[in-house]
Amino acid sequence: MKFRLLKILADGRFHSGEKLGQQLGMSRTAIWKHIKSLSELDIDCYSVTGKGYRLAAPLELLDQTEIETALSEAAKPLLSALELHSEIKSTNRHLMDNIAGLSSGHVCLAERQVAGRGRRGRVWVSPFARNLYLSLYWRFQLTPPELSGLGL
Repeated sequence: MKFRLLKILADGRFHSGEKLGQQLGMSRTAIWKHIKSLSELDIDCYSVTGKGYRLAAPLELLDQTEIETALSEAAKPLLSALELHSEIKSTNRHLMDNIAGLSSGHVCLAERQVAGRGRRGRVWVSPFARNLYLSLYWRFQLTPPELSGLGL
């Protein structure tokens, strides 16, 4: 629910607790509790009596329609699937766990990873909506020696 609330607040404008409650089908008290939980994501939200709630800074959240619309005509046929997650353990782990059902060109994007892994076992820090967390499954038709120059 907090991610649905964030989507509404992402524009950076004030939204009354009453209207938020109506949109999300919950009480103003429940809205307040969800607003407080945004601090777990390191997101600052202001509360102003008579105006409502507003994020300290607008957020540009992932939007499937916008991403697909922005793809070039050459790129569109290369994309077999586009998955968007508000929060996921790891985009790479998600694809690895589901590899049997994937087609080349499957993309997994997330606003936040909670168990991402960096190179050489390092912790991967991934604050909410501040970076791009993306993994791509691609099946190459080349042999391993031909892929030796392939970098990250």
